[in-house]
Amino acid sequence: MRIALLFICLFVSPAWAVDSVADPLARTADEAKALVALDNDKFARARKFAEKSLGEKSTFLANYVLAVVQAEGEGRLARAAFLIERAKKMLLDEFGRPPQNPQAQRWHKRILMRQQSLHGLMDRREMQLATLDEYDALYSPKRTALRIWPLLKLARFDEAREIGEKLIHDDRAYIRQRAYNGLMAVEEEAGNRRESYEWGVRGLAETRSQS
Repeated sequence: MRIALLFICLFVSPAWAVDSVADPLARTADEAKALVALDNDKFARARKFAEKSLGEKSTFLANYVLAVVQAEGEGRLARAAFLIERAKKMLLDEFGRPPQNPQAQRWHKRILMRQQSLHGLMDRREMQLATLDEYDALYSPKRTALRIWPLLKLARFDEAREIGEKLIHDDRAYIRQRAYNGLMAVEEEAGNRRESYEWGVRGLAETRSQS
């Protein structure tokens, strides 16, 4: 018997989202417009302004915008991965390794989260874990829950289980839900359907107890 995944979905803004206001690190007016367009999912407009800005000055933000446009607007993941790596390098070259400027730190976090996501979409699981290592070495809270999926895809089931079994006791409800989902997926991937079902039952009970 298999259990349907019934956990509550949490709709939150992604880590790389930007506010619809001029960013303090924007170097040109076109770059600021590109960021606002990106925030509103206007990918063609964001690309136009980012490319115009790059004609004036090569910056990490314009490269970041183009990376997101390539990934989300055009589905060109390899090109997006190249651009996000270039954006990261440019940011670190300008602001230090690691950056000390709070605004640069904010963007560094967003770039790393975008980069690990791209690696995951491209099934580059070792690179995804390496990017999470990079993030966790510098910033808190650590993104430990994001490790479960790449670990299970690499068949590193014991490591994934260890993380999941720890995080089901986390103070944050959405982390507990993610951990239970992860444990279900680990056991399903490992061919242990009964264990997967049992984690699902426990997870549903946990969800109900918190409602």
